[in-house]
Amino acid sequence: MTWSLESGGPIWTAPPQALLTDDPAWFTASRAVEGGKNILLRNGGACWPFRIRKRFGLTILESAGQNTRSVAGPLTFSLVESAYSTERNPLPRLTAKDLPSPVDLVDLRRLPKECLPSLFPDVPGRAERPDTLWFSRSLGPTAEDFLASLASSTRKEYKYSANRVRRTFGAQNIRYQKIRLTKEFFDETWAKATAIAPYTWQGKSGVSVLVSRAKKRFLEELAGGAMPVFTHLYHLGDTLAAVAVSMELSGQCLIYAHEYNALLSKFRPGALIDLELITRAMEDGARVLDFGIGDTPNKRMIRCVPVPLWRVRVPLTVRGRLAVAAGYAGSLAARMIRKVGDVGR
Repeated sequence: MTWSLESGGPIWTAPPQALLTDDPAWFTASRAVEGGKNILLRNGGACWPFRIRKRFGLTILESAGQNTRSVAGPLTFSLVESAYSTERNPLPRLTAKDLPSPVDLVDLRRLPKECLPSLFPDVPGRAERPDTLWFSRSLGPTAEDFLASLASSTRKEYKYSANRVRRTFGAQNIRYQKIRLTKEFFDETWAKATAIAPYTWQGKSGVSVLVSRAKKRFLEELAGGAMPVFTHLYHLGDTLAAVAVSMELSGQCLIYAHEYNALLSKFRPGALIDLELITRAMEDGARVLDFGIGDTPNKRMIRCVPVPLWRVRVPLTVRGRLAVAAGYAGSLAARMIRKVGDVGR
């Protein structure tokens, strides 16, 4: 059976136990900031949302939302204890003949390794490599079960940090707020969160989600849809010590952004806001935590399970092969592609 183009655009129902970032609301918000042409390919029970965009003179096929989804593969897998399983739903083979229009380069990121053998396996110049790590875990039925699952040293560290901030600032001066983002009050709430950016390592390094215009627009679109989006503010005295952004849906909690004030790092505000966030999410029904991509100590501290994700690039034309050979990363590749012009179309 081959893949077919689903008419009417990328509209579907997320399969049972699908990741929170596989929800249609997520793709609707992604579409608002990504641009390009969105398509949906279907093969039996499997479907895969894609977008086709232009860059460096190339026509590129990507997974829709692959820069925001935790795992940007097809919607054919189920979430099972922090990993993807292909035993029940193996991925059908995808070839150039399945694509609805000519494409120079296929560039798919954040893929489970099990997907790779089915993706354009016989194309010369096809390249695959590790992309990133995705972290998630089962939380258990109660907050007590979650805490019991942690290492004894981690529990002691949480207790020590909590006692230290109480002694230093006074219990009455420690404030945690969980605020749902809404379209109506988005800017007002967002301004409170972004106040921390100049004091975080992400803000100083220019990689803060809180000051990204594209991420702000994405979150605003997401908050205006069917996805519950929350900001979390943790104050020690009058100082904003930590901020987090999370989403909660269908028994899952995704920690999308997490920053703390580096001037207060000795008090471990990042760890304490994580604990508050997870505990409140569990009270609201969350049983699975998605801590997104990227390897940081706090994810391993709460025993999230790392799952390797992969990137595959497949050149389908001469221009695509030149882009892959040049690294598809900078001005050199762009210049080479422009010189080739329309060769290989």
